[in-house]
Amino acid sequence: MSKRSYLWRQAEVCLSRARVSGDPVLKELYEDLAAEFAHDAACEPNLDSLKNSELESRENPARTSRTCLVPRIGG
Repeated sequence: MSKRSYLWRQAEVCLSRARVSGDPVLKELYEDLAAEFAHDAACEPNLDSLKNSELESRENPARTSRTCLVPRIGG
């Protein structure tokens, strides 16, 4: 499982917990965590869409820097 898939799965789990939570504080906490996981997943590269040369440069972090262009929700 890729890190991106893992992060999306964690976001889904948090949203499921938020739906069943009867405590408004816990519900908000789970929703905030889900938003953070979704943001982090959106910032992870989609390895299926990269060419071999791009994959090789990602394997060597010194060759490329990664900046997330997706704004974080709520600050």
